[in-house]
Amino acid sequence: MRKKLPILSAMLLSFMFTLNCIASEKLDVAILVASANQRLLLTSLLNEFANTQPDIDISYTLYTDAEYKKAVSKWLEQGHGPDILNWQAGERLIHYVRSGKVQAIDKVWRTHNLDSQFSSNTKSAIMWQQHVYAIPVAYYYWGIYYRKSLFKKYNLQEPKTWREFVELSQVLKNNHITALTIGTRNHWPAAGWFDYLNLRINGLEFHHQLLNGEIAFTDSRVRDVFTYWKTLIDKGFFNEKPQLLMWDEAMYKLFRKQAAMTLMGTFLNGRIPEELQSDFGFFRFPIIKQDVGIYEDAPLDVFIVPYYTKLDNKIERFMNFLASANFQQTLNKSVGTLSANIHAKQGGSEILDISYVMHQQAAGTVNYFDRDARVDMAGKSIIVFADFLNNPDIELTLNKLEAIRKNRVNEPLKSNTH
Repeated sequence: MRKKLPILSAMLLSFMFTLNCIASEKLDVAILVASANQRLLLTSLLNEFANTQPDIDISYTLYTDAEYKKAVSKWLEQGHGPDILNWQAGERLIHYVRSGKVQAIDKVWRTHNLDSQFSSNTKSAIMWQQHVYAIPVAYYYWGIYYRKSLFKKYNLQEPKTWREFVELSQVLKNNHITALTIGTRNHWPAAGWFDYLNLRINGLEFHHQLLNGEIAFTDSRVRDVFTYWKTLIDKGFFNEKPQLLMWDEAMYKLFRKQAAMTLMGTFLNGRIPEELQSDFGFFRFPIIKQDVGIYEDAPLDVFIVPYYTKLDNKIERFMNFLASANFQQTLNKSVGTLSANIHAKQGGSEILDISYVMHQQAAGTVNYFDRDARVDMAGKSIIVFADFLNNPDIELTLNKLEAIRKNRVNEPLKSNTH
């Protein structure tokens, strides 16, 4: 076993494997994993690559979420680390591109005719100044998960509009069921609510301008977002003390039928106990304004080549492998995500099939607040969103967010982005 990087923490479920140790060319890859199932699938797929490329000695390390983001920042700052990195589209990618930390892969894209493998919308998400900087691999949709048996018990239907959603939530509360469960100890789950309310009320262009710092958070249109959100909080639809729960701990309320719904990405599929899978439904975030397009949160995961890596033949072959329909459909159909390659077979479960239809019907997508927002705003802002669930003071919240936008925050805040 060849170790090029230390394991970040003894408590992390991070693993390093070395394949084809007798090969002459070495390739080191760092990958972010979210579940044991994903880890097993990646191991199998990378073994498959190694078996077909005997001249490459590939080692890879699988990391958990929080420590991985710290490691990527360190590697890119110090100028050495793994040859290929798993990363995320949006401002998180473009921030490093602008600073020269990520290489353009135009040659890989042209040589393997990847325009025929990915949609123009997907390609645009990984481009800057007419150059391509990543291989898109997977995206996952956000929506509202619910327990079918609870809906059936109280004669409830999937809501299409905000009014229907509020009425449904009230019925659940009246029957002593928490309508919505959320854990904000991680901070980031609260950002999903801000994203969707802003997209449903103000639309995509406004959302992009706001997250880029071009519009003040004290704007009346942002106040409208928090007014809608406050309605749900004041009516007692959310679980109590969400700040004490990690995101996945809050899901146990859903598993035990103590809560009926949650707003979450389809990566939750891998956390739902097998015996409960058939009792989970999934619907799009309700429509608030009929004249606003249907925009969705659909974060895109990618692979990048850092500036310190030599972009040679072995790198090109591996990137083409990552782009392939076979790799993507094998991995994604089992971990609750959709493939970026348009030729990959999509779906495979009821919820993934629904999310794929949502993708086809969407007027546009975003990558999630902390991936799309200006880097100096993202981490601090999601703390404010999480705090709003505990203290829904709209003016205080808007002023805090505006101070962050203007970089007037005096005390550093520690955030947990996702």
